[in-house]
Amino acid sequence: MSEDNVACKENYYIHRYSSANISCDHDTSFYTVRWYFNDNEVSFLLIDGGSKGGSGYESGEYDITEEGVMIIKRAETKHEGSYKIVVLGKGGLGGSQTMMVYVTVPVETLSIVDCTTSTSELCKDKDKITSSLICEARDYWPSVKLQWMQISENGSTVVPTNTSMTFDTTSLLYNSSSVLEYIPELFSYQYFTCVAIGNAAYKVSNNSMTMKGNLPFHEIPRKDVYVMKGKDLTLYCPHDNFPFGQLQVQHRDGTDNVIKVFNSYCPNDGSCAENEGRVTTIENVNNDDDGLYQCISSNGVNATKNETDVTTVIFPDNLEPIFGACGSMAKCTQPLYTSGSGNCSISGAKPPVKLSMKADDLSKDLLTIHTNDESIVHDDSTGTSTTTITFNYEVPKCTDSVTLRCVPEPVEYNRPIEEATLQLESETSNCPEKGGSPALIVILIIFIVVVISVVLAVYIYKRRTGVNLLTEVLSTARAKCNNGREELGEISEEEEPLKTSNQAKVETPKQSFLKLICLFCEKLEQGKVDPFPFLDEFVETEQLENEVAMKIAIHFAECKRNDWIISSKVAKLLNTVLEKQQLSLVERIGVFGQMYEKGQINTDEYILVTISLFTDKKDDFEKALVCLTSKTSILDHELLKKLLQCLDAFLNRDYEVLKPKLNQDDQQVQVIISPEPDSNADEDNRIMLLKSISSCENANGIFLKLLLLGIQSAGIDYNIFITIMRDCKDEISTKMVISLLAASRRSNLDTDTFFALQLTTLLLNEMLSMGEYLEELKTSLEENLISKECLVAQLDGCIQSDKLTNQSLLETYRKSLEEDWITFETLQQKIGDKWEKEEWVKLLLPIAIRHQHENEKPLEMLTDVIKKYQIKMDDMKTILDSAGVSLEISTLEEAQPI
Repeated sequence: MSEDNVACKENYYIHRYSSANISCDHDTSFYTVRWYFNDNEVSFLLIDGGSKGGSGYESGEYDITEEGVMIIKRAETKHEGSYKIVVLGKGGLGGSQTMMVYVTVPVETLSIVDCTTSTSELCKDKDKITSSLICEARDYWPSVKLQWMQISENGSTVVPTNTSMTFDTTSLLYNSSSVLEYIPELFSYQYFTCVAIGNAAYKVSNNSMTMKGNLPFHEIPRKDVYVMKGKDLTLYCPHDNFPFGQLQVQHRDGTDNVIKVFNSYCPNDGSCAENEGRVTTIENVNNDDDGLYQCISSNGVNATKNETDVTTVIFPDNLEPIFGACGSMAKCTQPLYTSGSGNCSISGAKPPVKLSMKADDLSKDLLTIHTNDESIVHDDSTGTSTTTITFNYEVPKCTDSVTLRCVPEPVEYNRPIEEATLQLESETSNCPEKGGSPALIVILIIFIVVVISVVLAVYIYKRRTGVNLLTEVLSTARAKCNNGREELGEISEEEEPLKTSNQAKVETPKQSFLKLICLFCEKLEQGKVDPFPFLDEFVETEQLENEVAMKIAIHFAECKRNDWIISSKVAKLLNTVLEKQQLSLVERIGVFGQMYEKGQINTDEYILVTISLFTDKKDDFEKALVCLTSKTSILDHELLKKLLQCLDAFLNRDYEVLKPKLNQDDQQVQVIISPEPDSNADEDNRIMLLKSISSCENANGIFLKLLLLGIQSAGIDYNIFITIMRDCKDEISTKMVISLLAASRRSNLDTDTFFALQLTTLLLNEMLSMGEYLEELKTSLEENLISKECLVAQLDGCIQSDKLTNQSLLETYRKSLEEDWITFETLQQKIGDKWEKEEWVKLLLPIAIRHQHENEKPLEMLTDVIKKYQIKMDDMKTILDSAGVSLEISTLEEAQPI
């Protein structure tokens, strides 16, 4: 008899006290269908030639349809068991199949509450200080077992919990709850799963909750990804070799969605693959798929978080900018006036396209363009945008034609876009005709030669007699350059000569300042020349005294404010001027600080000229630091970043070394660090600062450490310091981080747990070697920065992570034993049977040799290992040689038990 002719489900679940049909697929042209219960050889229910029978039928508890379907009229416990169906055809051939029928009241929901935040009745007896999760199943039958699972390096593992179950004698139903207590300090990210095991859990068998712990995440820098609309997006999660992953997205409208959970709890019924793939594909991407995709990967202790910002790209084939004056055409010609305005726009793109206005090569010396405004308008129906810029232009009189270009800025995620051009042509000309009388030209040439001769004679005479022309020149040039702006300080002939009358005669410079400055002003007004080469050449060739040099430097800055020189060139000229004066570092910082405070140079220029001064100037840095910290109005974000980097060069672990050299008496610093009891405003500021920095992980507390190091905050907004802290945390060395953390802990601004966690993070992020990490823990313990219990907890967390090599693990255990951080008995319990003889010998023998006269315990434990594994002398030497441990034979013999 074959089973192939009959197909049934393996298990049937029916509700207690309800009617249920048990059916199988088979040939309907049968002669007989018979049902058997619990391996009984006599059928209890049958239909034979159209006639029904059997003890079950006669008792009224069962019925059978014409098609052979078994009906249990009112399911009870006694109806649960193994059933067998036999189907026979008229020729005597047929088939059979066996199945299980379970009578249950199923678990409808598995609820989980977090007692640290929930007000549920389940949590009323729980201490809020203890972190607890409670899983509950209600009104089910028969009994089920509740247990908790958590992710680990080896997959889901069972967590010991406290479970209780009650039975209601009225409803004849069970209720169960299971309490899981966890320690947030032992993990970054954990995925807890409550599992119900039993026949009543066939509908709902598990529920999960993700919890963030207090160990810091390792954050991978965010990536920006652009995907053409309609293409597929591929995402990878979990990261690296972490077994668990959760992929989620925050859409642009603020809604969150969990896309997939990888390698979480898997029922032992073959319903999920042993190893899930790490690739997720989102097909046919559209605007709704835009958002921040976040993958959190964990092994139950450590976790990484990497984010991918996804933007759908829409770039039509006909995308191009259009001048407003050209209608729908990319190129056109319009009348030219000496000044005018216009606009250019580009529509239908996503993300928006940036535009800029330029002149073509033939027009750039004639055409001046000023961009007034840029606007971006979004179309919610298509997701695309329209970018529009408006501009003004000016041309000299008598200009015949110019060409304006509207240029889309290139983007890395798509093809280049063609630019639009607007040709402007003059319709009439009021300019005089070119040409003239030859006689008139000759007369003009003679006149110019005479004038030049007179000017040169006067100039040479004044140079020889030591008379300074600078006052006249600066006055004349300033009148033209400033165009009515406020005059600079006057320079008298007596105070500031370029050359004193008693100096030796020197060679005339390549070009006098008179010619340079006049030519500079003339060409500038025509818009045809960059003044920087003229000014730079003057600075390089002239020998200036200090006061004169400062006036010239300020004059450069004045011209800069008229948009004649860009900031970087002003900075170069200022540096050139002051370098020639051979001023000290502190003097030069003082000069720049005065110019900045008077508004003669802006912040960008101040940073450019000061930040370069710190290069290879460590000897003078302490004096410069005092100078800078005393001028709080000139402290700036970029400058403070540079200070942090320079502090790295000589910062001692104990900040008291620097304290006398810095202005540590500032009352505001002391108020923020230790506010007076009645100083509510300052207390509020301090609380705000602590809250602001609490979200930063590795660089937590850098702002407060800056205060401890004497960098004052008067006149600087708190938010600037928070930004500095976040921007600088990747630029600060490990030594600097540890020093700042130690200073903060010493001042009781951080707990010992937080301090130790930051050291562990440095180790796991490979910023500290294992040896350095252990030494830092030892030093911190000796300085009472952490407790012994805190130290042991951190070591346990490291050992459970996947970051330690076998050598690092040995080093950790060896140091822990030698420093008495852990007992031998505790070590044996932790390792158990996981180690072989090689690991034990590598660990214990060096300790036993070094400490044989101080402590007999290592030698006794080594003796136990040697006896247990029956290790010979040659075996021990081979093990040590393979580990790179060199010991004399005599030393080994001393350790070898007799």
